[in-house]
Amino acid sequence: MSRTIFHIDANSAFLSWTAADMVERGSRFDPRLIPSVISGRESTRHGIVLAKSIPASRCGIKTGEPLHLAKKKCPELVVLPMSDNIYAQKSIDFYNLLLNFSPSVEQFSVDECFVDYSDMERFYGNPYECAKAISKAVKDNLGFTVNVGISTNKLLAKMASDFEKPDRIHELYPYMIKDKMWPLPVGDLFSVGKKTASKLNKAGILRIGDLAKASPESLRPILKSSAEILIAAANGLDLSEVKTEVSPPKSMSMSYTTPRDVNTYEDTRTYLITLCEKLCVRLREKNLTASGVTVNLFSRERVENTHQNTIIGHSNCTYTLVNTACELLTEMWTKTPIRRVGVAFWGLKSDKVIQNNVWTGAKEVVWNTFDDAADDVRRRFGESVLMPCSTLHNSAHNNTKIVAFSPEFSLSTIRNNNVKNA
Repeated sequence: MSRTIFHIDANSAFLSWTAADMVERGSRFDPRLIPSVISGRESTRHGIVLAKSIPASRCGIKTGEPLHLAKKKCPELVVLPMSDNIYAQKSIDFYNLLLNFSPSVEQFSVDECFVDYSDMERFYGNPYECAKAISKAVKDNLGFTVNVGISTNKLLAKMASDFEKPDRIHELYPYMIKDKMWPLPVGDLFSVGKKTASKLNKAGILRIGDLAKASPESLRPILKSSAEILIAAANGLDLSEVKTEVSPPKSMSMSYTTPRDVNTYEDTRTYLITLCEKLCVRLREKNLTASGVTVNLFSRERVENTHQNTIIGHSNCTYTLVNTACELLTEMWTKTPIRRVGVAFWGLKSDKVIQNNVWTGAKEVVWNTFDDAADDVRRRFGESVLMPCSTLHNSAHNNTKIVAFSPEFSLSTIRNNNVKNA
């Protein structure tokens, strides 16, 4: 039986959600009506355009470009800061509203959802009528607009929603592929990134139609095992289901672009410890443990240096994961000025397994108790009230109120303090 799948994408989500929140609070100023963008702070080297208004687009401003270039194109540009709390709440509201139209909704990203509308026409009419109802409901109840793509599978629905924007409904059924999808640049095909598109262009594959007609044998030297997959995608083939249950993550990562180049091992280590601690809190919140750690350093020239290592068993203990990350940093340190520091925990499991080594396991018993207490304090008083002593001068923690913990504390120090206080 043929399926009916919607892909619903919030238009310029971060800007739209900020504007909707402002209007809800009674603001007479709507940034969607003037040249405006959402961007990080230039002072911390996060000045990148994350979302833009339609008037900003008319000035030639593009998502992902540096803010200083955007200001040159439009001197009167209004710059608004990011607001994670607003985005999180709007994303939840968006998802919950879509559940009114189908029980099968998959949150594909913070501002995109797939909806399985198969065999649902008796409730909301034909797919196009339902898409109009969804668009109106989002606009009336949440205050922003969406694009809706309609097709028989997720791939084609996603492609359809990326056609003309904003506030549009597009259909892309299999019989429309030849006229609507094949003439597009191959880089527009969902799952084809810039590097892959460049490889395909060099091989003479310029349009999606060129890829659809190519043989796997001719493309296998440059695409390897993904040749068949991408050719199938170019022909509109996709059997994936709309997933209503969220799969547990396989990894968790975080990175930080420093306000200025970091030239010393000690300062780099400070940023690394801060990132590890924040990730450890996330692991424990989700009842996850990790079996490996990866550290990424990005130089001023954006050259990446990556090292990784496994740990014994699984852990979400701050002590264990911080020390593993710092050992990796010691191995990879070359005195090259660093622009960005990143860390990832991988091999995630939902069960907690204390490490097998008897001494490490004993340390984890102590540190897990501390972690539980620290997490409770953060829940009650905010994330910034606790920080490692070694990150005291980290510019990312200017608002820290309490210094309470250092990974360098040893078990003997804790035991000696306990004896003194006994």
